[in-house]
Amino acid sequence: MINNNDVYWSSTFISASSGHPTITLSCSSNDYVIIAELNLMFLYNFINHMKIGKKGNSFIVDENNVYIAHPNKTKVLQRNNLDYKLIETINGNKIISINNKKYFLNTILIKATNWKTGIIQPLEDVFRPINEAIIIIVFGTLGSLSIGIIIAFIRTQKILKPLEKLYTNSKEIINGNYTITFPKKSYYEIDELSNIFESMIATIKNREIELRENEERIKEILNNLPIAVGISTLEGKITFLNKKFINLFGYNLDDIPTIDDWSEQAYPDKNYRNTSSTIWTNDIKQSLDKKIIPPVRIYLIRTKKNETKNIELTFSLSNNSIIVSFIDITEKIKHNEQIKTSLREKETLLKEIHHRVKNNMQIIIGLLNLQQRKIEDVESRNIFIESQNRIRAMAQVHEELYRSKDLSNINAKNLITNIVGNLFKTHYYFNRNVNYKNLTEDIYINIDYAIPCGLIINEIVSNSLKYAFVNMNEGEIIVELKKRENKYVLLISDNGIGLPEDFDYKTITSLGMRLIYNLSEQINGKIDMKTNNGLKYSIEFVVTH
Repeated sequence: MINNNDVYWSSTFISASSGHPTITLSCSSNDYVIIAELNLMFLYNFINHMKIGKKGNSFIVDENNVYIAHPNKTKVLQRNNLDYKLIETINGNKIISINNKKYFLNTILIKATNWKTGIIQPLEDVFRPINEAIIIIVFGTLGSLSIGIIIAFIRTQKILKPLEKLYTNSKEIINGNYTITFPKKSYYEIDELSNIFESMIATIKNREIELRENEERIKEILNNLPIAVGISTLEGKITFLNKKFINLFGYNLDDIPTIDDWSEQAYPDKNYRNTSSTIWTNDIKQSLDKKIIPPVRIYLIRTKKNETKNIELTFSLSNNSIIVSFIDITEKIKHNEQIKTSLREKETLLKEIHHRVKNNMQIIIGLLNLQQRKIEDVESRNIFIESQNRIRAMAQVHEELYRSKDLSNINAKNLITNIVGNLFKTHYYFNRNVNYKNLTEDIYINIDYAIPCGLIINEIVSNSLKYAFVNMNEGEIIVELKKRENKYVLLISDNGIGLPEDFDYKTITSLGMRLIYNLSEQINGKIDMKTNNGLKYSIEFVVTH
């Protein structure tokens, strides 16, 4: 424990700066400790001028018997010890031997420093003035040391007082008091330090004014934003709500000073509040830990007027603050629901239209069927049957659209199966021992391409059933529609008798072939026919929408 105004001494050492024997003095005052170095060369000068007989000398050693002052300066600089061999002691005086030569040694302890001052003389040179010389040395040493202590204490007080004032004023600056003055007319260094503190105060004042002005500008900008904004600390204290927020929800800072208070007001249902709080906490943690952009969340929030609003909430982190934006999407959601309802109604109406078109086509097929029964000419009756099959193919497209969840695309495999199945069921092809395979992938095709493709399949399969298996006991027809990105390939083949080598479908004038050719052009398709172990059609087209 260090007491105020007490002086403490260090062991002696050779100063690195002066190269002289030195001790350190320390003195405490209030919150400071002043440390000073004391050059001991004045003791050397004192000892050097003191003569003890012809060959004797005086000296001072520290508590470790290391020379502090000696006429031979080298002993002091090399920190030699007082080393001797004791022969005898007479009334406190020692007879010693150094290098086989006898000396008289007398020392006195200086209690304040635990030093020893003494004289040493060759034994034959001992005279009466020895004790007087010792007394002179002791009192001279103590007097010099006392003067040094007094000077050090006065200087310490002169330094401590302005430093203590600087310390007190620094605390005032920390507390925001920038009107204080600093001590002057002290040491040059302390005066310079005071000037630096005063310059620092002026800078802090200007910065504080700038910060306040910037803060006011930012608040003005936030208040004029068209969206609601709130700012809180990471600890949950709400520090700012703009005008739009107050107008939207009705709450001000007095109503919701913290995030917990906001949750109580905004989410009255406890379960919903707990869920919302958990999501909010996790989003904050993810943003802090992983530095990721927080997701947009939609919450049901109750206003002060007890209205429930759908709010789109986003936030960002800035230093120790959370900046949250609130966008009211209540009307937008209502509008979207109205659009969805309207779309559902229109889908229902479109399905009903497709269903009625299909029914009307069935009526047409029925009328044609009644008409063809009265026709006795076989060729004319076959024309009626082919017309019925074409109408069935188109009706099947409307039937698929009626059943489909998507009113613009049709399942191609189901469409082909139903069209070819209807052809096999007609009485015209009845009793034919022909098998059919549908290798189509589970893909969808747009309505603009479904009807032309359906009619092309109807014509080609009809032709195969009529002409490919003449005088054959059995046969096989394969239909396949493949899709690669936006490109489709329709493949229809049979293992019938095929076509003559000189056959050119472009020169054929029959309605069926003209339909195949024209419908292929309608969908910008590239048609190719090969006759090898039967007939194979390949129609390649690109769907542009």
